[in-house]
Amino acid sequence: METFNIPFLGVYQFKSSWNTTITPLSAGKEQRIANWDESRRAWIIEFKKDLDTIDQARTFFDARKGKYEAFNFVPPPKSSTDVPETVKVRFDTDDFDAQIKYNIAGTFTLPIIEVK
Repeated sequence: METFNIPFLGVYQFKSSWNTTITPLSAGKEQRIANWDESRRAWIIEFKKDLDTIDQARTFFDARKGKYEAFNFVPPPKSSTDVPETVKVRFDTDDFDAQIKYNIAGTFTLPIIEVK
C-alpha cells in the first residue's frame, strides 16, 4: 500500500467521530447503540508548495482515484515525545482543488479519513 509522504504545514484540522444510533422510547427515554468499537479519525491538511510538488500531490490523488483507494498516512504527533504512527486512510473527496499563484506556487487542502 502506498504512503502519502508530502510534507505539509503545521496547520491542520483534526476530528474524532463516533457512530451512535439513538432510538426514542416511550416516556421520553431513549436507547443508544454504539455502532463502532473505536472512534474514526479525520484530518484536513493544508499545503503551500511549488508547482512540482502540487503536481506530485495531484498525481498521488489521481492514482488513488480520489476516495476509491486507501493509502498510508503518518499524522502529526500530538506531542514531541509521541512515536509517529502509520494510519490506513483514504481521501474524503473526489476533487483535487489547488489555488495557483503567479504560476510559481500554490495552496491546497486535502481531507483524509481513517479506514478501519
